[in-house]
Amino acid sequence: MEIIIHRGTHQIGGCITEIRTEEARIVIDMGTPLPGSKTEIEFDVTEENAVVLPGVTVPLNQGGDNVKPCDGVFITHYHGDHIGRIDMLLPDIPLYMGPAAKEIYSIYCKRNELAEKVNRLQAAHTYTAGKPIQIKNITVTPLLTSHSALDAYMLLIEAEGKTILHTGDFSLHGYEGKKWLEAVKKHLAEKSIASIDYLVCEGTMLPDQKRTSPTELDVIGQIDTLMKKYKKIFVLCSSTHIDRIAEFYHHRNYRNPLVSDLYQNIILQYVTETYGKTDYFYRIPYAYPYSQKNQKLLDLMEEYGFVALIRPNSWSKRMLERYYDEQDSAIVYSMWSGYLKEGPAKNEYLCDFLKPYKITAFIHAGGHALPEEIRELADAVNPAHIIPIHTEHPDAMCELLPERDIMLPEDKDILSCNDTGSKK
Repeated sequence: MEIIIHRGTHQIGGCITEIRTEEARIVIDMGTPLPGSKTEIEFDVTEENAVVLPGVTVPLNQGGDNVKPCDGVFITHYHGDHIGRIDMLLPDIPLYMGPAAKEIYSIYCKRNELAEKVNRLQAAHTYTAGKPIQIKNITVTPLLTSHSALDAYMLLIEAEGKTILHTGDFSLHGYEGKKWLEAVKKHLAEKSIASIDYLVCEGTMLPDQKRTSPTELDVIGQIDTLMKKYKKIFVLCSSTHIDRIAEFYHHRNYRNPLVSDLYQNIILQYVTETYGKTDYFYRIPYAYPYSQKNQKLLDLMEEYGFVALIRPNSWSKRMLERYYDEQDSAIVYSMWSGYLKEGPAKNEYLCDFLKPYKITAFIHAGGHALPEEIRELADAVNPAHIIPIHTEHPDAMCELLPERDIMLPEDKDILSCNDTGSKK
C-alpha cells in the first residue's frame, strides 16, 4: 500500500491524499486552497494545474503506463477547502460523503448556481459512521468527529495488512469533542487494533505548542455575557457553522427570535428536521426567515429584540440599516480574524461591509485540533508513524511529539507503507 499527499504537506486547505494498493486506488478530499495558500503564491502554480491527476481529474492516457483508474473519492466534510473541486473529478468516479455534507453543500451550490457541482452531488453516495465500505481490497470506515462543520469524519483505511487513520479536520474542544474520541477508541478496540500504522494528521494550529486559542466553552461564556447586555445582536459567522449558530440560539433570551435570510433558514430547517429529532442541541425551531410581511415576527423583534445571522450581502446590509443603533445593538464577529487583517487572506468585500460599523465583540474558537489535542489523539490510537497534513509547519509535529516517528514528505512523494519514518 502507498500513500501520496498530492497537496497539503506544507499548506492549510486544498488537501488531496491518494491511497493505493495493487488492486485499488482511492482519493481523500478534493478541495480548493484557502485564500493566501502556498499553491499559487509561493509555488506559482494555477489551481487547474495543481490538481492534474491522471485517472482522477484527467483521463488515464495523460499519465504513465502504470496509472490505474480511481475507484472512489471520499470527502471528509463540506468545507470548500475539502470539497470545493469535486467539479474537476471525472464523471464516472464514485463520490462518497456524509449525508449532511451532501445536503448542505447541495443547498450552497444551488444557491450559487454551481450546476456542475450540483450534478456531481446528485449521484454522490452517502456513508454512515462506523459502517465499512469495501473498495476492492481497501476497506474504508468513516468515524464521526468534531469540527466546525456538521457531520465531519475521520477515515479508517485497512488494506494489505496495514491501517491508516486520516483525520480530516478535527478538534476535541467542540460540541461533544471528547465523545467522538471515545467512539473511535471503542471502534478500534472492537476490531482489535491496538496501534494504527499511519496517522495522517491535520496540523493547522502548529507550531503553537501551548493552547493559545479559545475553546467552545470560552465562546459560550462570552455569548452568555453578551446576551445579557444587548437587545439586538447581529452575528457574523459562517452559514454552515451549525454548532456555533446552535450556541447562539440556545444561549439567547428564549423570547428572542433567531432571524436570517431564506438561504440560511433552509439550512437550519434541514438541521432541525434531520438532527434535531434525536439531539436537542440541533433543534432550532424558532428560527425565521425575515420578512416585512410577517407582522407577528416584527412585533416579537420590536418587543424582545432578536439575534440576526448576517453575512456580507445585501440582505444583511438592509437589516443593519433598518435596526442597528449603537446603544442596544451588538455586532459579533464569529469567524477567523485573518479575513480582516492585511495579507493575502484579507477579504476586502467583508471589510467594506463592516466599515460603517464598530465590531462589539470577537467571539470565535477555531474548529481545528489544538496541539494538546493532537497529542491526545496520538496517545489514543498509538500510531507507528505520523504524517502531518493541512499545515504550514509540518516540522513542528516533531517538536510536539518527539517520542513519535514523524514522516515529513513533500507534495507528490510516494510513501510505501513498508517504509520507516524519517524525522527532520
